[in-house]
Amino acid sequence: MTARHKKEPAVLDELSPDNRRRIGPYMTLARLGAGGMGEVFLARRPEVAGQNSLVAVKTLHPDLTRKPELRARFQREIAAVGAVSGTFLASLLACDAGAEPPWLATEFIPGPTLAEAVDAAGPLSEETVRALGVDLATALRAVHARRLLHRDIKPGNVLLSSGGPRLIDFGIAKALEGIELTTAGQVIGTPGYMSPEHLDTGTEMSSASDVFCLASVLAYASCGRGPFDGGQTESVLYRISRAEADLSGVPGGLRDVLAECLRLRAEDRPDLAQLIGLLDPGSAPYAWPSAVAALCERYEQDATRLAALPLPPFSDFSGTRPPDRAPIGKRSGRSKGTMTGLAVFGLALGVLGALLVPRLMPGHHAASPSTSASPSPSASASASASASGKPVPTAGSSGQAATKVAQPSAMAGADAGASGDFGSAALTVSALRTNWAPWHRDLGYRLGGCALGDGLYVCSRYDGGLVALDADNGVTSWSLDPRVPLNGRLGDAAVGAPALADGIAYTTDGTYTRAVRLRDHSILWEKQAEGGQIAVSVLPVGKTLVTYLVNADSPQIGGSGTTNTSALRANAADGGQELWTTPLKSAGTTPIALDDRLYAMSDQHLVMLETQHGAVTASAPAACSVLHGNGQWVICADTGAGKVESFGAQHLDGGRMLLDSAGQYLALGRSGLLIADGMNPGAYTAVDLATGRTVWSYQLPAEQTSKDTALLLAGSKVIDLTVASPGIIDLSQGTSASPKPEEGPQGWPGSRNDGGVSAGQPSAVLADGLLYAGFADGTVLSGYAPQ
Repeated sequence: MTARHKKEPAVLDELSPDNRRRIGPYMTLARLGAGGMGEVFLARRPEVAGQNSLVAVKTLHPDLTRKPELRARFQREIAAVGAVSGTFLASLLACDAGAEPPWLATEFIPGPTLAEAVDAAGPLSEETVRALGVDLATALRAVHARRLLHRDIKPGNVLLSSGGPRLIDFGIAKALEGIELTTAGQVIGTPGYMSPEHLDTGTEMSSASDVFCLASVLAYASCGRGPFDGGQTESVLYRISRAEADLSGVPGGLRDVLAECLRLRAEDRPDLAQLIGLLDPGSAPYAWPSAVAALCERYEQDATRLAALPLPPFSDFSGTRPPDRAPIGKRSGRSKGTMTGLAVFGLALGVLGALLVPRLMPGHHAASPSTSASPSPSASASASASASGKPVPTAGSSGQAATKVAQPSAMAGADAGASGDFGSAALTVSALRTNWAPWHRDLGYRLGGCALGDGLYVCSRYDGGLVALDADNGVTSWSLDPRVPLNGRLGDAAVGAPALADGIAYTTDGTYTRAVRLRDHSILWEKQAEGGQIAVSVLPVGKTLVTYLVNADSPQIGGSGTTNTSALRANAADGGQELWTTPLKSAGTTPIALDDRLYAMSDQHLVMLETQHGAVTASAPAACSVLHGNGQWVICADTGAGKVESFGAQHLDGGRMLLDSAGQYLALGRSGLLIADGMNPGAYTAVDLATGRTVWSYQLPAEQTSKDTALLLAGSKVIDLTVASPGIIDLSQGTSASPKPEEGPQGWPGSRNDGGVSAGQPSAVLADGLLYAGFADGTVLSGYAPQ
């Protein structure tokens, strides 16, 4: 679970002109959320008033009601919600499965999700977590008593109100002996909060699966991170499939209880009655931390305000609405702050907060973390289009359920392999925040690399510090000075981009590797480089943070020595404990990682290291100034000579020369398609790594060329960033593919050269149909990605 940089919860926005005004007997007050297949509104009956009159109404998009399977799925959710009741569950109040469109209304619960509460107040005390666990286990007993499984227990589906917790979202609930809601070989759930049974078709899901997921949620509540958090989705699923839980941050007394619940075999876990006995909070008073109580009070105040709004006569409203459209840069609905406080049952048709992932073959666990997880087509909303052809932001979420709009994230280079492949979803506008609009700024000082996460665009500064900008508007959220300023020790270069994970920015100022909490830029831990070394970059690999340390005398970075030496140092990501250090006989080639393997240069060899002890397990002669990796391939580029060579990622075998006149920039897709620019501006080449053959090559006319600054890959599209503007290459055109220039986002620095400092190469990322870029001269911007 990733913490979020959050603001004070905003007051609910009133409906925009294009929102639905009437659903059954209810008049809508605010749009709470939407997915690709449905919407949720805050509403009340016109003849009643007061906070207790508020309900959350979910409805299926009218144009989807003609699909029998979707209507049937909605009806199953109504049946699941209506079948259960209990103190710690949100109740079904009314429904009409036969209406056009069908709808259901549940009680409104003012209060934050557990995810938002931990973000605001930090981890809960052991006593509070034990009491919370007993209440949630009690709620699950009521669910299981009706022969149902919840199947999506996670921090975003637990609401904390002044009256206690509530378990919500039965959008993917399943009868213990009932119909599967997914197609063969697939399952719906949320990475990080699944059970091993979610991932194995050979194991029948039972109530023990919900026990496993509940334990993951309680672990998150007690230490601020889930027991399987960290790394890419496939790595998370791999650890879940083996029940390799990390409970190191959980208080000792509670750790043993949760470890019992997180056993691999379902039959070895306690049942809910036994879990309640193990948790046993005693007679300690049950109270939320003051920050959580304040959030509950704010939601109650918002509810009171909405309930008192004057409404026109019911007859003035119709049940229809115009087609979904929203102004460029805005999204209808309410702000992200208050969205988390409502019992919105997860838009089952979307399903908000749930990811469709492949189930493993019967009797087998994941072979390796490299198995990719693909969302179903219905899991993300389609982008509308404006008259200009640009995507229009639409309300929706693919993150923590209908209670929260997911914050996009992207690391520099797209991943730890620096592949530049951001995935096809990176060009899809699916869940823009309410207040986002294109922005650009000139910070007035030089920058290094940048990354996106937790609602922030975070860049390293030339002096080794950090600056964090609000991703919605570019306003500076905070700035952190270096412990020891870099002061040009890397020549004209800056340190690498920060790595953002689990609400933390891992970075270096050249002397210290630092873990910085994103929400308040407090330093969680820092480790100093050995004397004479410069900490150049950091690389997260699972639960380990690897720092690339270069000897300051190395001639490769402008030092006065005669030999190039460096080292890789591994620290525990959660506490900074040093794990190992491996010396290298080279300097200047930034290492990369694929799954749990590291790749670096040493003594004119490309070497592979395992991450547990830092031992070199394979090597191959090579001359690499830049490394890229994706899937089964590692790419070695000698940018000075224009040579590009490929190696197999497993054993560094099969070295093959691909290009001998390449430029500086590459993008490597998981399918094995390599895109490279040429030494001449405007030259592009696509190479199939499996065969080594050129798929196509293209040279722009001289009058259309502009020096490249980066290549980014997103599915079947290549985004070529040039000095003049971004452009796009549609790879689906095959041998006919050619660059298509587009107008750059507002503020694109172009070819200016102010004060002797050029704009330089951007550190650019793609996410949710947006392009974020930070330039060496201090220009930062966010705009629509080329389409």
